[in-house]
Amino acid sequence: LVGESCHLMAHTATDEAGTLALKSFFPAPIAGEHIYEIIRTGAPVLVEDIEVDGRVSAALRVLARQRGYRSGLNVPLIREGQVIGLISVTRTEPGSFPPHQVDLLQTFADQAVIAIRNVELFNETKEALEQQTATAEVLRVMSDSPTDVQPVFDSIVKLAMSLGDASAALVFRHDAGRLRVVASAGADAAALARIAAQGDGGWLPVSRAFAAGRAMIERRAIGIENLAEDPEYVAAFAIGSHKRIFSVPLLRDGEPIGAINIAWREPGQIPPRVPIALQTFADQAVIAIENVRLFNETKDALERQTATAEVLQVISGSMADARPVFEKILESCQRLFATEQMGIFTIDDDGLVRTRAWRGSLLEEVAGMAMPLEQTFTGRLVLDRSPVHLPSAAASNSDHPGHKRSLALLGDSSMVYVPMVWQDRVIGSISVLRHPPRPFSDKELALLETFCDQAAIAIQNARLFNETREALERQTATASILGAIAQAQGDVQPVLEAIVHSARDLAGGLTATLWQVEDDWITLLARTRAEEEADHVLLARERYAVASNHLASPAISLQTLVVPDIEAEPLIDAHWRAISRARGYRSIVVVPMLRDRACVGVVSVTRREPGDFPKRLVAQLQTFADQAVIAMENARLFNETREALEQQTASAEVLQVISSSVADTAPVFEKIMDSCQRLFGADSMGIDLLDDDGLVHLAIDRGPQSEVMRSLPPARAEATITGLAVRERHVVYLPDMGAELDGPYTAIRGAYEIGARSYLTAPLLWNDRGIGAIYIGSLKLNAFSDKDIALLKTFADQAVIAIQNARLF
Repeated sequence: LVGESCHLMAHTATDEAGTLALKSFFPAPIAGEHIYEIIRTGAPVLVEDIEVDGRVSAALRVLARQRGYRSGLNVPLIREGQVIGLISVTRTEPGSFPPHQVDLLQTFADQAVIAIRNVELFNETKEALEQQTATAEVLRVMSDSPTDVQPVFDSIVKLAMSLGDASAALVFRHDAGRLRVVASAGADAAALARIAAQGDGGWLPVSRAFAAGRAMIERRAIGIENLAEDPEYVAAFAIGSHKRIFSVPLLRDGEPIGAINIAWREPGQIPPRVPIALQTFADQAVIAIENVRLFNETKDALERQTATAEVLQVISGSMADARPVFEKILESCQRLFATEQMGIFTIDDDGLVRTRAWRGSLLEEVAGMAMPLEQTFTGRLVLDRSPVHLPSAAASNSDHPGHKRSLALLGDSSMVYVPMVWQDRVIGSISVLRHPPRPFSDKELALLETFCDQAAIAIQNARLFNETREALERQTATASILGAIAQAQGDVQPVLEAIVHSARDLAGGLTATLWQVEDDWITLLARTRAEEEADHVLLARERYAVASNHLASPAISLQTLVVPDIEAEPLIDAHWRAISRARGYRSIVVVPMLRDRACVGVVSVTRREPGDFPKRLVAQLQTFADQAVIAMENARLFNETREALEQQTASAEVLQVISSSVADTAPVFEKIMDSCQRLFGADSMGIDLLDDDGLVHLAIDRGPQSEVMRSLPPARAEATITGLAVRERHVVYLPDMGAELDGPYTAIRGAYEIGARSYLTAPLLWNDRGIGAIYIGSLKLNAFSDKDIALLKTFADQAVIAIQNARLF
């Protein structure tokens, strides 16, 4: 007995027609039949003559005729006080059944109940064992697959197929309101693929139109015994020719994360064992999903911690250079984010965004890139100070230039830019692009922010380290130059050489030079050496007029000159552009050497490559320039002091000779000549005396042409430089003898012909009367200074004293 009907379980056969009639009669309703009396009373029911018994329905009477019987005995199958079925025996003739036959049939009924219970117990035991075995199998797969849930799903659908002879089993996963088949078993693979095709890329919307969606919405198991009679089910979601479905949701913390379905080809009741078994599978699936999630989260967290620890390790081992840190960060991004396009950018002091590191196929396009801040996503970060995340660049309606550039270079991709912040200021960014698009998770964004913090630390470490190192280098260079200044005393050249070499090395330059500005001329004093031919080009001219378009001209007006690219600078003339090409430099910085707010020289440093010079370097070069001024001033003061002492000593020595040689001028004249030769570095020198007849006599002469000079007869005073000095009563200085050749003094030509290029003559005056002159000559142009003139006048006075002493004596 099942519900309100009676089902045929076993029978004896008659003829074919009778057997067919019997099978077609069942299941038969209980109501209106004598069977109902058996259920009500629990006692046997005897029908002595079916044809006349009013309890027999017409349908049952027809069946009796077809089967050929007239009487029947019905004995109930009773279990725990409930009638669960009956045994019926019929005879061809009408009549009663003896009591012993009734008792025997009741015994058979009791035995049938025992047999049914035994079978039920056996099947329950077998089903329990099968369910335990299935549960154990799923648990085994879970333990063997801690990092991947797919084997668990595959095992579940395979085991679910054995529940109530199901013909199909499915596992669905849920994500953002959508479902997707992740595992299936059964003979309807094509139908399953067709279902998946209903959605977007295999995803279906969560809907009551199919069992899995309904189970997730209601958060409970859903059984549909006949799909054709379900008003909400959509035929498009039917699996092949299946007519019955049972679905259990996968719930985690009360929220649906998927579902398990099993289906049958025939409509009907859901087998009792199915709900319990499928719920167990659902619970195991949730555990497996959660285990994998936790495992992956733990693994991801460990990988993130490992990555950040590795970056910190590189930071500690690379204090002076941020590039290894950048490379390690990009390596970690490539591994953890499963992408090939990523980069690190920094913002320069000039507002340009530069690529500091990049990985991916776009390396050639972005390497060395320097772009204005407002044209980059990094510039946008300066304003927002929060990550820019575009899950799909193509779907974004941004008109930002960086967005358009990325689309043009890579096509559609997921993009994220995260700012690097230091002391509340954005100093750069890290960018990661995924192609094809796959949005970044919150954990990935958080990891990128960690990498940004580490990159900022690396940049600041390198900056501080390099600033400290550069400060130490500057201090060392400054101390070295100060040491050279202390040791130089009167010789400034070693100091100037130290300055140009320190300037070049500190700037990482190619060459350095130091020029002196004096009397509208600029003269090279010190240089670092280059190739011989390049040096020859620089030294081709000894000096330049300040008014010429020399590179140092702006510095002479007390301004620092920086030329990032000589080839692109229109103010550089052809001469200096040719020198720059010959010496191999493209950029130059020139700083003035200032004394009393006047430019007394310049220091220049060149670089092989074009580009600007950092402000701190220019400041250090100015320090070198100031040290050069100090060194030159120290040397000047030292030399002036030394020269003054030498001059005083020479004067004292001449006076000493005068006092010891009153009657003879010759020793005095010799001592004066010794002093002139030593103090003036002259090539020729002598003393002329003027007689009463106006003739000039050579008293003493030293020089390469002394013998020739002594062999010449006395000359008329008016034709000599001595006569000019006597007549004018002052010193005569001819810095360029060649310019005086057309003058009236024949002595000029003679002096020029024997090699003198500059000439200095001081008159010998006694009581305002000229008695001769002392002269010195040099092979150099403009060889004598005002100090030389003053000293020569002193020697002239001492010569006059010697002459008068001798005359009086």
